[in-house]
Amino acid sequence: MNRFFSNADLRKLIIPLIIDQFLQAFVGLADSIMVASVGEAAVSGVSLIDTVMVLIINIFYSTGYRRSRYRRTVHRQKES
Repeated sequence: MNRFFSNADLRKLIIPLIIDQFLQAFVGLADSIMVASVGEAAVSGVSLIDTVMVLIINIFYSTGYRRSRYRRTVHRQKES
């Protein structure tokens, strides 16, 4: 089987990803707490925008992952 990443590479990547997901959740919680005194509409707006921002960040992650796989494949083909 032809693997792009070894298990060691995946372990190196998973720790920063877990930390990033925790920080995204924490920032969303902190935003909601900051605007909680303003009212329900403000909390709803912040939660909605936080969800959209997480979606955009994940799209950028996946785009970068595809580019890295493409570059790795092209690099391996040139070496062969």
